[in-house]
Amino acid sequence: MIPVLVLSFFAAACLFLGIAALLERDAVGSRLASLRDGELGPARERPDDDAGILVTEPTGWGARVLAGLAGRDLDPSSPALSKVRRRLLEAGYRRPSALRTYLGSRVALAAGLGLLAFNASVARDLDPTRLGALVAFAAGCGLVLPSFLLDRRIARRQQSIQNALPDALDLLVVCIEAGLALSAAISRVAFQYAASNPELAEEFELVALESQAGKSNVEALRGLAERTGLAEVSSMVAMLVQTERFGTSVADALRVHAQSMRRHRMQVAEEAAAKAPLKMLFPAALFIFPATLMVIAGPGVIRLMTTLSSG
Repeated sequence: MIPVLVLSFFAAACLFLGIAALLERDAVGSRLASLRDGELGPARERPDDDAGILVTEPTGWGARVLAGLAGRDLDPSSPALSKVRRRLLEAGYRRPSALRTYLGSRVALAAGLGLLAFNASVARDLDPTRLGALVAFAAGCGLVLPSFLLDRRIARRQQSIQNALPDALDLLVVCIEAGLALSAAISRVAFQYAASNPELAEEFELVALESQAGKSNVEALRGLAERTGLAEVSSMVAMLVQTERFGTSVADALRVHAQSMRRHRMQVAEEAAAKAPLKMLFPAALFIFPATLMVIAGPGVIRLMTTLSSG
């Protein structure tokens, strides 16, 4: 009985650490962001996000423990780790220790769920075959769960940026036509979108900060395309690079690109609307039509059965 209780406690601790890594907030990063916003003015409101620009290292104990679970021998040049690091950038996790925290959360959740499944199987006296299958399934779920949540965050973040980008480009055109330079216009757009769309505001603000730090506009914009992973942003960056290289009007190019993005968004919506009847066919045939048939023909069938039985 005692080994089972010890394993249960260890499994619960691993599961708690894995969930803490996914939900933990960085108080120091939030404090730095609030101080930075106070210097810029009280009108700017930024959300309390753990992936803030000023955050460099985690300070929570859960993140530190999970970073230790990931191991020390991580090859930065590994193609698999480079792919994971790029996914973390697309999700908005820019801290150097984000990779170790992510890998550590996978280890913690796999160990925690596997041990919980083992304890539950021992309590039910399952045979060894079912015990091994259940433990392997639980550990596999623990390995897959952080990746699934990361993909959900990437998709949600990309959708938010994609929806707000055309209007942001219109505001960028207004700022450029008012006489601002491209980096100053991007910083102003980030200021205006800080409350309504923090994801796009963070990316634009990071472009402006990189330009102020000494990077060229071309390098800062290419970094924007790499961090977002959106085809629309990549095409916008390529267009801005060509515009700066050949000396054409940036405002006109941005206006045309915003119109093309709205047209593409309308086409995607029309395509989804055209697919809706086909997608509704299966649930309608499986659930709606039988229920409607029972409501319409049910009373007549009941009356007919009553008449035949009485006769």
